[in-house]
Amino acid sequence: MRAGAAIADVSAGLFAALGIMTALLEREQSGEGQWVQSNLLHSQIALLDFQAARYLMKGASSTRR
Repeated sequence: MRAGAAIADVSAGLFAALGIMTALLEREQSGEGQWVQSNLLHSQIALLDFQAARYLMKGASSTRR
């Protein structure tokens, strides 16, 4: 089922913003720069981890509501 918004794009952008903020905080504390990466696949997998946990714990797959 298609979502109304580009979920992978939005979540990858949010994870990138969080990574940038964390890198800036680290730079303030240590004085060293950081390398920040974000991609669509990893962000989508991060959003689906609860589905995998439910399947592994209960054997139940998600259903359409």
